[in-house]
Amino acid sequence: MILSIFLYILLILGTLFFSKARRISALEIISLWFLVWIINHTISSIITVNLEYYHVSQKLSLFWTHALKRLFLYPLIIIWSFNLILAYTSKIVIAIHLLVTVLVLILIEYIFIWIGVLQNRHWNVFYSFLEWSFCVVIAFVFWKWFRHQLTKGY
Repeated sequence: MILSIFLYILLILGTLFFSKARRISALEIISLWFLVWIINHTISSIITVNLEYYHVSQKLSLFWTHALKRLFLYPLIIIWSFNLILAYTSKIVIAIHLLVTVLVLILIEYIFIWIGVLQNRHWNVFYSFLEWSFCVVIAFVFWKWFRHQLTKGY
């Protein structure tokens, strides 16, 4: 049941993002998607396996919900956030927007713990804040560098 609801919400979010005009190019989306997925997969594996902050549920549908969340939902939210950042010019507003993005990702992780996809062992908000701050900042710096490299030739 949770998997079907999650897939429905993911389909709606993906349709909303890809149907509207974007300021971010397809090449940036693809490269950011892979970077966020690699960072998130690595960090999540370390946290899950080595540090045991939480465990993934043993039910197959909840496991697939967790896998699809890492593969599609987190990169989509971060890329959508970066697309919205292009509307701002103030560095303070951009920093606040990045902080709000981190808070949204923490909230999503908490919701997945609450509904039972992840089982809390030693997880807390501080660790999650460090994890998502690292992921978002690395992706943002890479994206700025990559965007500069794309426009360098023009």
